[in-house]
Amino acid sequence: MIIQIYTYYVLEDALFIAEVGADHLGITVMGEEWENKVYLEDEAWRKVFELTTIDTARDIFRAVEGRVKRVFMPLSTSIDETLSMFKEAGGDILHLIYGFTLDELREIKERIRPKELILSVFFTNGGWEENREEFERALKVEDVVDYLLIDTKVGAWQGVTGRTHNWDISRELVQQYSKPVILAGGLSPENVMEAVEKVKPDGVDACTRLDSYPGKKDHEKVRRFVEVVRKWESST
Repeated sequence: MIIQIYTYYVLEDALFIAEVGADHLGITVMGEEWENKVYLEDEAWRKVFELTTIDTARDIFRAVEGRVKRVFMPLSTSIDETLSMFKEAGGDILHLIYGFTLDELREIKERIRPKELILSVFFTNGGWEENREEFERALKVEDVVDYLLIDTKVGAWQGVTGRTHNWDISRELVQQYSKPVILAGGLSPENVMEAVEKVKPDGVDACTRLDSYPGKKDHEKVRRFVEVVRKWESST
């Protein structure tokens, strides 16, 4: 079971995530060419994005190199800016959330080889019809990505919602997908076992529900999250 934990600008938090045995450590940096500014409307999250810079990501990635796979998420609608940010920050895996076309994803994948690619898709808590388009988009990119990540969408917020989505739809996608699928969206030490039992993903991703406040990880929550997943893993 892949355990992927996203952090921010605090080196101490990143080192702890690596120490307790996560497999992937992620950092998100907002680029200049990013259209969805909804995150910046919240004062706490605006501060997070201001402090989580390319320089920060590069320094953290260097500190944890060889201990975890380093996942970099550049928020950009531009292929060139996306690739430039990824190169500058370093990292082992490029994580995209923007809706690039299939041809654009193939170009990105070719240009980052041999490094890996994660693509996020976003489900709501609604039913099949509400999520059909995103489900079908996921199936179309299966041959391009190395991992698919299923996260939660709430209004204009895609990710960092702290909320779960319709796990029935996620389970169906996992069953149809041949590549590793990572489940995200509102996961915590309290609900991650229920999530993996129901969805049967190849990995789990956590961010906001492991925070003390936006920008700072709660180390005890991080430890418990990893312990719960590893306990479930050993029992099965």
